[in-house]
Amino acid sequence: MRRRKMFAKRAEATKSFYAVLSPEQQKTFDAESMRHGPRGKHGHRGHPGHAPAAPAKG
Repeated sequence: MRRRKMFAKRAEATKSFYAVLSPEQQKTFDAESMRHGPRGKHGHRGHPGHAPAAPAKG
C-alpha cells in the first residue's frame, strides 16, 4: 500500500509537470521517457489531447 501511494504521488507530480510544458517540450519528454521504458499503464500519456503511439505494423 505504501509503495502504491508513493507511485501515485509521483504520477501526479509528473502529470502536473507535463501540463506546463510546451508541445515541443512534451515531445522531447515523451521521446526521453520511451528511451527508458514505460513508467506504468497511465502516466502522462493519459492526458486529453495526447494520443498514444500507434501500434507497430509488422
